Amino acid sequence: MRTRIAFILLLAAALAACATKPPASTTPPPQLAYIGADDYTCKPGQSASVDFHAVIAAPERYYDKCIRVRALFKGGSLWENATAFQSKNAAIVLYSRNGNTAAGAPPHPYFVGVVGRLRSCPERMRRLAGLSPHTDAPPAASALPTGGEVFILKSYCYGVQGPALFASSIETLPTAMD
Repeated sequence: MRTRIAFILLLAAALAACATKPPASTTPPPQLAYIGADDYTCKPGQSASVDFHAVIAAPERYYDKCIRVRALFKGGSLWENATAFQSKNAAIVLYSRNGNTAAGAPPHPYFVGVVGRLRSCPERMRRLAGLSPHTDAPPAASALPTGGEVFILKSYCYGVQGPALFASSIETLPTAMD
C-alpha cells in the first residue's frame, strides 16, 4: 500500500514538473518584421486612385505604395475585364488581412473597389529566401532557427510571379445590372 502511494506521489510530482515549463515563444524573430510589416496598413484617404490598366502595364511604379483600384474579382485575383481572363499576365493576386479573400463572395466574377499596398511577389520571395538557412527548402516552408525555436516562413506570394495587392479594404461595386 505504501509503495502504491509513493508511486502515485512520485507520478504526481513528475506531472507537476512538466506542467510548470514555460510555453515556447510564438513571437517571430525581428528579421521577419520588414517583410510584411506594412502589408495591410493602407487607409482610403492616403491611397492614390490608379487606373487598373496602368498598374498592369507598369506595376513597378506602384510597388510598396497604397493604391485604390477598381477591377473585376474572380478566383482570388483582380482582372481589368472579362476579356483579360484569357491572359494569366493580366491579373493581380489579391490577399486580405484575414486570409479569406473570397469568403461570402458570389461564385461569379464581380467588380470591386480595393484599397491596398501593391507588392512584388518575386521580391518578397527573394527576401524570405535570404532569411532561410535551408537553401534546398522552398521559401514558403523554410525554417529560421532562433535560439532553439523554429518559425515557419509563410509567404502568400509563393508561386506568384507578378504583383499582389494586400487589401486593407474591399468593397463590392454595383453594376448596371444591380
